[in-house]
Amino acid sequence: MSRSLSVLEKGALPMRRLLAVLVVMLVLAATATAQGQAVQLTILYTSEHHGNLLPFDTPTAKGVGGMAARATVVAQVRQAASNVLLLDSGDILVGTAMSTIFRGEPDVLAMNLIGYDAMAAGNHEFDYGLDHFARLRGLAKFPIISTSLRGRGREVAPIFVIKQLGGLRVLIFSGLDDAYADIIHPAIAAGLEYFDPIGSARGLVNGLGRSVDLIIALTHMTDAQDLALARAVPQIHAVIGGHVEGYDGILTAAGGRPVETMDNPPTILVRTHRQGATVGRLDLLVEGGRVRRASARNLPVTSQVTPDPKVADLVKDYESRLRARFAEVIGRTAVLLDGERANVRSRETNLGNLIADALREFARTDVAIVNGGNIRSSINEGPITLADVFRVLAFDNTVVTLQLTGAQLREALENGVSQVEEGSGRFPQVSGMSYVYERARPRGQRVVDVRVGGQPLDPARLYSMATNDFLADGGDGYAVFKAGRQRRDTQVDMRDVFIEYVRRVGTVSARLEGRITAR
Repeated sequence: MSRSLSVLEKGALPMRRLLAVLVVMLVLAATATAQGQAVQLTILYTSEHHGNLLPFDTPTAKGVGGMAARATVVAQVRQAASNVLLLDSGDILVGTAMSTIFRGEPDVLAMNLIGYDAMAAGNHEFDYGLDHFARLRGLAKFPIISTSLRGRGREVAPIFVIKQLGGLRVLIFSGLDDAYADIIHPAIAAGLEYFDPIGSARGLVNGLGRSVDLIIALTHMTDAQDLALARAVPQIHAVIGGHVEGYDGILTAAGGRPVETMDNPPTILVRTHRQGATVGRLDLLVEGGRVRRASARNLPVTSQVTPDPKVADLVKDYESRLRARFAEVIGRTAVLLDGERANVRSRETNLGNLIADALREFARTDVAIVNGGNIRSSINEGPITLADVFRVLAFDNTVVTLQLTGAQLREALENGVSQVEEGSGRFPQVSGMSYVYERARPRGQRVVDVRVGGQPLDPARLYSMATNDFLADGGDGYAVFKAGRQRRDTQVDMRDVFIEYVRRVGTVSARLEGRITAR
């Protein structure tokens, strides 16, 4: 196991104050081993766990992932390699019923058993508030770092960590998507301050670069942001990313196709696959502060992997607790309810319709808008259980009503389709209305037709709307909702509304109705 040093800073501490603290680290650096010795380092990394403590099925395989099997994969590498560092790029929360109920507790405990060395805080680590994030940090036997997001007037997390293994001093810091204010609940984001990843990286590199042997950016950003960081701060040896879908092999800031092996590479970029389906492996030969050789591949976590017994016992305990609470059947569905990530973020789906209908009926409004990012999974044909609902609606969102003019409603839809190419969670699933948008048109001018109740949208008329509190507070770029009139937070959870709706209907058979047309 590696040793680590970290600096805990107040969230609003300016970078110049941080650099003053780093002088202490420079003194500690005097104990570093002599430069020039070649060291083989293996970095294992996971990404976008999203509550997948248990194995899950994909369209092509059953029993993929799961923490107990992941533990075995990690242990096998540790048995074969001398210097192994295990990292996670964030978003361990939200996405399964297990995560919604236990809010990351079993996931962190499993990571403790596996022996993680560090984790970057993703945007979803803050979904249940700063106090809960602090609780997770207290449970973790490894540092959870946050370089880009720091608290206003309170400590949030270490800004960086230095790990020592194999005679190497490895500086690890994080970076978060600059759209954090759109993807973290505004009420929580108000207690945080954002620091640009490039500026933060430059400050850390300038302050510590000469005192360490390897610099790693453990990021939770888009591909474009990772590439920009690599170009702007070439002193970084490796960017280990998360937040978006992974790939196999190594990229560089020059672009092109990933390759498995590079000699004397510039800054390299790697990103493993989501939800623990694979464990990324990056092997580095480090000599004289330079990476002489790098190779990367993803290790599959399949049903053929024998689960680690200690982690399996932990998982079994929480699984039995969950099963007892969520086996209740609340209704049935006669059809597959489509909540697949790519679909709810780009087109009409029958599950999007069903959820939006439940909100509109409950609130008795003209229309309802639900962001696709709020819908986390599909529901198979057959019984609908509480576990299904908690998996699909993983966030603790309440139903909010407000009034918008037709012009404001159109503005909201324009925001909703403005990032459809990127698969943004802001994409609007709707009820009581329909709209047509054209992808090829400029952002802000894509919505070409809107109808409410079958009638053309009247820009001057006031329409009543139901949505969730995240969007009503301006989340996902819906700033126009903050200008809505007669806002009322019902304080009723979206999940409870959906559960009661399904119970009342009994058997649902939601279908596509032409509510959303993409051209």
